[in-house]
Amino acid sequence: LGYGAPGGPGLEFFFLYEEMSSRDLLQRRATDEAGRTRWIDSPLVRAARTGALCILDGMHRLHGDVLCVLAPLLQDRQVTLALANDPLHDGAVSELLVRSDRYEVLSQRVAEDSSTNEAPLRLGRVHPAFRILALAEPPSGRRPWLTDELSTYFSHHTYPSLGSDDIKQTLQVLYPRLAPETLNRLVAAVGPQNHAASAPGKGAAAKELQDSEDAPHAAALRVLLRVARRASTAESDKAETELLTGLLSQALFPFLPRGARDELLTRLRRHFGESLVKEAAIRVLRKGERPPANSSANQAAGGTSADRVMIGRFEAPIGRPEHPELVPNVDFVGISRHLELLEDLATAMFVRDDRYLLLLGPQGVGKNRVVDHLLQTLNLEREYMQLHRDTTVAQLTVTPSIVDGRLLYEDSPLVRAAQLGRVLVLDEADKAPLEVVVVLKSLVEDGQLTLPDGRRLARFAVGTNVEGSQTIQIHKDFRMFVLANRPGFPFLGNDLIREADVFTIFCLDNPDAASELHLVKSIAPNVPESLLRTLVGIFADLRLAVEEGRLQYPYSTRELLAVVRHLNRYPDEPLDVALGSILAFDRFDPAVRETLRPIFEKRGVPIATALGAPLDESASPQHSQTWLRALAALRGVKLGAFSLLAPMSTAGVWRAAGTPMALTPSMQNVQNRPGQLDPPKTIGLADVVFDRIGDGFSEGVARLRLPLSPNYGAVVDAVVGVASEESNARVLHILSVSPAILWSVEDPFATGAQAGRCTALPLGPGSNWGMMVDKSPPTVRVGGRIINLGSPQMVSIAAAGALLVHLPLDILAPQMLFRGPHREDMTSEAVVVPALQPPRVQGRVRPLAEESFVVVPISDAEAMNHSFEEFSISRSAVFYQPAGRRLVHVDFLSKKAKEIVLPGAPVNEPPKGPTLLDRLRKPIQTPVERPPLCSVSAVATLRGIEVIIQNEENDFGGATSKKFLSVLLPEAVRPPTARIIEVQAHPDRPHAIPTPVVAGDALVSMPPGMGASNPTIFAASVDASSKQLAHVLAPAQVGSTSRQVSALLDIPPNLKRGVLRPADPANPTSTFPTVAELAKADSKTLRKLLQGSPPQLPAPREEWKGFGPMVPKEAEMVVRVLSKPELGGDWLEAVHVPSRTVRRLPSRAPEDGDDDIGGGGKAGGSLVL
Repeated sequence: LGYGAPGGPGLEFFFLYEEMSSRDLLQRRATDEAGRTRWIDSPLVRAARTGALCILDGMHRLHGDVLCVLAPLLQDRQVTLALANDPLHDGAVSELLVRSDRYEVLSQRVAEDSSTNEAPLRLGRVHPAFRILALAEPPSGRRPWLTDELSTYFSHHTYPSLGSDDIKQTLQVLYPRLAPETLNRLVAAVGPQNHAASAPGKGAAAKELQDSEDAPHAAALRVLLRVARRASTAESDKAETELLTGLLSQALFPFLPRGARDELLTRLRRHFGESLVKEAAIRVLRKGERPPANSSANQAAGGTSADRVMIGRFEAPIGRPEHPELVPNVDFVGISRHLELLEDLATAMFVRDDRYLLLLGPQGVGKNRVVDHLLQTLNLEREYMQLHRDTTVAQLTVTPSIVDGRLLYEDSPLVRAAQLGRVLVLDEADKAPLEVVVVLKSLVEDGQLTLPDGRRLARFAVGTNVEGSQTIQIHKDFRMFVLANRPGFPFLGNDLIREADVFTIFCLDNPDAASELHLVKSIAPNVPESLLRTLVGIFADLRLAVEEGRLQYPYSTRELLAVVRHLNRYPDEPLDVALGSILAFDRFDPAVRETLRPIFEKRGVPIATALGAPLDESASPQHSQTWLRALAALRGVKLGAFSLLAPMSTAGVWRAAGTPMALTPSMQNVQNRPGQLDPPKTIGLADVVFDRIGDGFSEGVARLRLPLSPNYGAVVDAVVGVASEESNARVLHILSVSPAILWSVEDPFATGAQAGRCTALPLGPGSNWGMMVDKSPPTVRVGGRIINLGSPQMVSIAAAGALLVHLPLDILAPQMLFRGPHREDMTSEAVVVPALQPPRVQGRVRPLAEESFVVVPISDAEAMNHSFEEFSISRSAVFYQPAGRRLVHVDFLSKKAKEIVLPGAPVNEPPKGPTLLDRLRKPIQTPVERPPLCSVSAVATLRGIEVIIQNEENDFGGATSKKFLSVLLPEAVRPPTARIIEVQAHPDRPHAIPTPVVAGDALVSMPPGMGASNPTIFAASVDASSKQLAHVLAPAQVGSTSRQVSALLDIPPNLKRGVLRPADPANPTSTFPTVAELAKADSKTLRKLLQGSPPQLPAPREEWKGFGPMVPKEAEMVVRVLSKPELGGDWLEAVHVPSRTVRRLPSRAPEDGDDDIGGGGKAGGSLVL
């Protein structure tokens, strides 16, 4: 229509906001040079005088009674304006604007009236070309702005709802670089759906509008345009990833409720696939490992030049500020999440030319620090403005002030930044009234903003230029960062998200545990790392309680940094004093105290120390003197007692019998097929008890009870794995049977929302092994543990990041490989190894326990991370069949397997089993020959996996000797070898023959031409009455065929020396000495005072049985479980070989067991992992 064009009618933009009054729609007050009041026309009145088109944007924001002032102008094209101190019409108090055809008639009448004594009237004319275009949202119950009276003022038109085809066409025209298939998937996923009821008619239009609004996750057109523009600037192979990343950011994906998040991801996966959606979600959540371009993690800027700087992997231009004092200068520690955000912000500014950016995140997460560091790196001038609940629209744009009686307007940081090309940082945008922030929408979307003093910010200098209207063109370098807290509880600010789609949105959540630990270590280098880890864990738990609604105050990284700075500056300050500043108000609320209690106790911080005594606790402490309280606290420390062992003595000799035997393996291919299991379900733990609470201290940390009931079977195995790829936190996997369920308990001391979570993954009824074996199944000793043949087992495959569940009696899936069995994105595969398949016997219902394989855990497998293409230790598993004396070595990544038949194996004939009729009559009958009791263990060595096998029921060498078989399974494709080792006992101890169970780094056997240069500490399977607690295999000499074995012996209690036995503290208050007695006490007396009563075995050591020995990597110690069923509890025994000491601690108290679960102690006992 030509409005705003050169030589054509003018164009006026008038952005409306809720604070406007009726007078503001027509005029505004100002002063002249003498300080006298003047009235200046609004954009609406200027358009009426000059014949321009006035766009009233946001009619719905005003109340109906305010808009009624427009009735004379809209209906009669006349309006009365106020005048004051008008120099052209001195004495006039008002002005009447009328339409052109009445102007001539009224001019004569006004002239006649001016000759009288009445106040003169100024007369103006409304231009015939004057038009108004009002924009508004439909009225709603919350905003019923369109009254019956106001509805008669305008001619109404409804903006049509765009269908899918219209949006596709628009996007294709604007962004032709995007593939049509990509745009089709975008619109199908989050765009409005096509509706058949799109024919003209009020009902059809209303239905289409309602359907499009109610469509789940339907994105606005401006959002689709923004994400399409982002994708069009990326490389073709990254376009869809950028599209999804932008879409999830605009949808505030990190802050969505879990249900809405899952629904959005499901909708996107349906159109874009799993991999692309997962990659985009990781980027938005900032959990990926995006390596920076430089080697220093503390610098976001890598290589620099005179005019360019590297930010991550993006090269950005450096500014040349005219006022360097406006460039921020902050201290910054680069953590991965912040570095990724810096790169994304720089890319948005200089590649996509995004000028208006919104950064959302929790309070105290570092939004200001990240933006300031970015501006410091880019050398850009900054204008800063902080909003609050009393901020008005006028304060956002200009600040009125009285100077020498004159009303002057001083430019706000917003106006200065827009005029001079600076970067505006608008902080706490969610704190101001929403209508104040909505004013920015006119600037962001329309490029227009009218100032209270009559000036106008505009992207282009168009429109009328009459008195009081001065257009300020927005500088091409002007940019705006809007910072706000995340939406929802507990940040109860304005509804900023309702208008946030006009900005390019970036989300910044609290840093992950590893990044936050790196941050606090950089801030407080003098604080011990263990204390920093404790603080990081406490604050992660506090934030989780806030998200769950149990606490209201949002504990952030800001408070954590305040605590660690205090501890760094005052290293001798107690922790409770440092925490007092952030808990000063919480200590007065009993409900908050009870919520905080388990959070602090879990980390070993007593609640009374951190929050102080309850307010109603008027009684004084038990001991008033500081030294008495210190003694009471130290006496509460319960540590295991040290006992000295006898000097190392000779236990026997290992001698190689014969020459090594080369074994010929049978190579096989392994097949994987996808599993058909539902995701795990989160189940609350039955009980969680933290031991380090109150004033005492023990070596026990926590006790967790699974929610097992009498309907569940026994727990048969457990293994420790890694919780996730992004974290080093551990997860405990536990396998129970009848039915088979895989339980996963995440580390309760880890940081993050998943800490302490328990999940259950049913493996199916086919794994109900308890119904498949007789009451006394054959057993085998695997790594020192006695395991029933046919029982399910688990091992961790380190390199594959997977958990292997071995179900030998399951005919459908004997081996299952799980990745993330505790996560919702769990994947499972059934592994088919031909050598592990049971023999096909006619009439056989299912495999027999006597024929089954056991999986042998490989000690120290995680430490062997070799890069062989096949059969690397860290990605392998070893299976052993006692009945057939067969070994199967499986590589799960290369999908290869070796089957090895050991010497002495029976003839490979199909075992004769019962017929189908016999099995149905007697399901528990197992006539297959029962395999002998044997021991098998495996250890990772520098040359491969060494498997040690011994037949415990067949004594080859008489009363004082035994033999075992050492099999070396090398990595890569080298053939395995076997060697028989004869164990000769010492003449003085013929009944204590050390049978190898678990060894350390060096080879137990002696390969030809190579000797072990270091001693090997190992645990031995010995008689219950033996006092040999640990064994050491001496270094082998090159060319020698024998190695000496030494043992550490327990000393009888009546011969022990040097063990302190403090007096029984029945009355602790009476045993404290006086100050004078304490000053004269010798060191022995002081040790007795400070040492609590250590726990002691309730029965002599020779009455206990040892199970599951383990040699920790490089620990030079042997750890095992001591069990005595009649006492009902288990103990942990740790033997330290270099110091010849042993410590024993209770690991399972009688009250920790449940006799009604899993048939009592049939599969019970503790397990060392």
